Amino acid sequence: TGFGDQGFLPTGAVAGLGWNSVFSISQGVQYQWSDYLTLRTGYTFNENPIPSDQTMFNVASSLIIQHWFSLGATYQWCDAVSTTVAWTHGFQNEVTGPFQSPAGPVAGTSVTARVAADILNLGVTVAY
Repeated sequence: TGFGDQGFLPTGAVAGLGWNSVFSISQGVQYQWSDYLTLRTGYTFNENPIPSDQTMFNVASSLIIQHWFSLGATYQWCDAVSTTVAWTHGFQNEVTGPFQSPAGPVAGTSVTARVAADILNLGVTVAY
């Protein structure tokens, strides 16, 4: 509730973000290179939940990224300590739609959201 509603309420407040349900699929592979090193890669696809006519309400959302690629590795220093590093790239995508007002779309206007992302994670695990 709140994410699927769209448009404006009678008070002029935004009713919701107008998101749709999406299909998403992920796959990954892990390879034990040695007793100490594990390698990983993965890919995720998801549909864009934001219809073009709702772009204005979602300009700060990274949800329009549809393709993600990840790489990672874990190094086992000893039985009790390991280090993991992972990188994920979200490929650029964009959505464009009209500026919305409580009276409806404003003719001759457009709002474009364009997003790409890179994420780097580093972790240390200590077992005791």
